Amino acid sequence: MIYRIIYFSTAAHAMASEDLEALMQLARANNQRVGITGLVAYHDFTFIQVLEGPRSAVQACFDRISGNTLHRNVTLAWRGEALERCFEKYSMAFVPAADQTPPQNQAFKDLRAVFDPENPTSVASDKIVTGFFEAFRDTTRPV
Repeated sequence: MIYRIIYFSTAAHAMASEDLEALMQLARANNQRVGITGLVAYHDFTFIQVLEGPRSAVQACFDRISGNTLHRNVTLAWRGEALERCFEKYSMAFVPAADQTPPQNQAFKDLRAVFDPENPTSVASDKIVTGFFEAFRDTTRPV
């Protein structure tokens, strides 16, 4: 079993592609060191991130992210145990908005629309969430 957290947040300001790439390089190095894998997608000031790995490492990473001033409105969409990783090949897959395909853009919008803060467990089993994961996992290069 691994532990997974999915969250949304809003960028505090527009993020230049160079800034995002620098952030991802740091995240990848940190994640590899502690056994975290996952995905970050950025679109229209919104981040969606999946963190997965050992519970203590994932929770510590999420706690650091929650306190980071690069974004605000950090909203936990789902947390819990999972049988396997969704992004086992990625220390942190990243798909900036400029590189997203039309299906990925739609998956991003669909996932944001389906998130219900009153019922966060619905995110874990919804077919749209599965589609979101697949849209990114199947078209992103391992890093």
